[in-house]
Amino acid sequence: MHRTEKISFKDGHEVEIKISSADSPITYLFMPALGVRASYYPPFVEALQQEDINVVLMDYRGKGTSNLRASRKVDFGYETLVQNMGAIVNRIHEIFPDTKLVVGGHSLGGQV
Repeated sequence: MHRTEKISFKDGHEVEIKISSADSPITYLFMPALGVRASYYPPFVEALQQEDINVVLMDYRGKGTSNLRASRKVDFGYETLVQNMGAIVNRIHEIFPDTKLVVGGHSLGGQV
């Protein structure tokens, strides 16, 4: 099952997460490469689902479904990325309460 859910942050930032449920005890939070939207990765998500793994995809602040874009008045970096991830991880544990969470990604997403 695939669905999207909007996550809102205290500073007004909003982003959608894409949730693919496979009735699994394992959930993989996949973080994209820098500059790549989460919408680029459906074939990878489908491959993980075929292995019975729940998958959550997120866009970074300023990319994809994010309501913010970097500008002279809007600045963000690693600190806000870590804060966003914390909120998303909390939401994942609400959606999949007893899940074993695995975090990984492509390029920058793997580095984080």
